[in-house]
Amino acid sequence: MSVRIFNTSINRALQFSYTGGGSLSLPEFRRLHIQEGLNHLAEEITLFGTVAVQVVGDNGALPMLVYHLGLRETERLLDQGVFEFVLNPTRLLISVQTHKVTPPLILGTWSAQNFNDPEASIETGLMRSSVGERLTEVERQRLVRKARDHYKLPNQRASNDAVAMTLQAYEQGVFTDFGLEPKDWGETTFDERELLSHLGEDLFLLGIVAEFQYGTDRDPCCHIVAIQFCETHKLFAGNNL
Repeated sequence: MSVRIFNTSINRALQFSYTGGGSLSLPEFRRLHIQEGLNHLAEEITLFGTVAVQVVGDNGALPMLVYHLGLRETERLLDQGVFEFVLNPTRLLISVQTHKVTPPLILGTWSAQNFNDPEASIETGLMRSSVGERLTEVERQRLVRKARDHYKLPNQRASNDAVAMTLQAYEQGVFTDFGLEPKDWGETTFDERELLSHLGEDLFLLGIVAEFQYGTDRDPCCHIVAIQFCETHKLFAGNNL
């Protein structure tokens, strides 16, 4: 029986490749991170039946696959159902308010079309890459159609529940091992809110994994809090995630 794995490493590699390389030149920094993401992806393709790639806005993974695998091979893998793309229009935001009644995390929504529409996500990803410039109109339309049919959009409830569960876990002291002692929301520092947002993101991604019945490539340490929280409070089962 094939396993469908949720890949977040390609998205992280693409994000890291634009954050700067420290002592490395930016092109070298990008190359190293993208190569690392590709190696991880190749391993997952070998081990699992389907790889679902996390996409945030522009689908930068698709032109990267075409560049490294070639158009025909990428299309062949799409036809075989090897790739899926998970697009989500929502995001967890850190509240800058310091009032006692204002939660440190709130749910935001990306309004741009490429965060909400699969075709726009694919088109903007191709448009902003050299790969897209080299495709003929016929090739581009065919690739957009093939990739579009393998997009999935998570239920909005996963995002809502991630925020609610994260805040409840914080209030109940579930995150004390991470240095997050329960206190009035208005007393939390920006660093504490930022850490809370990372933990909330893990819960949200776990919700996607549950919704689509994926395996996951996330670092196991990211799951410990989520699993502990779920087992203790049975919230994922209660919320039908």
